Amino acid sequence: MKFAFLISFLLSLAAFRSLAEPFVLPPAATISGTAADGKGWQVSGTLSISFVQAQARLVTSIAAAGWSHLHTINLGKDRQLDAWSRGSEELTLMVWRIAPGKSGFSYGVSRGGK
Repeated sequence: MKFAFLISFLLSLAAFRSLAEPFVLPPAATISGTAADGKGWQVSGTLSISFVQAQARLVTSIAAAGWSHLHTINLGKDRQLDAWSRGSEELTLMVWRIAPGKSGFSYGVSRGGK
């Protein structure tokens, strides 16, 4: 009985975590800000890797979480905006170069066409 409860609890916890986090950030990521009010980027941070490496690692993490890439908008050298979808959710990701070996990122998720 206790084992079944524990399994049920762990599955619920895993489901909640997957709802709260749309994808797993790469190990090099440091979160510098969050906004749950819908007035700006949901999460912003830095990666201690180059822009090319940051873009590749974020794309890999997002795709592994079941997101489908919709399109990319290049905003100049070493600055990019990507749109993704998964079911009724849409994810917008921006990645940019801060300095050699350091990149910034921000993302937000909208659900149900909001």
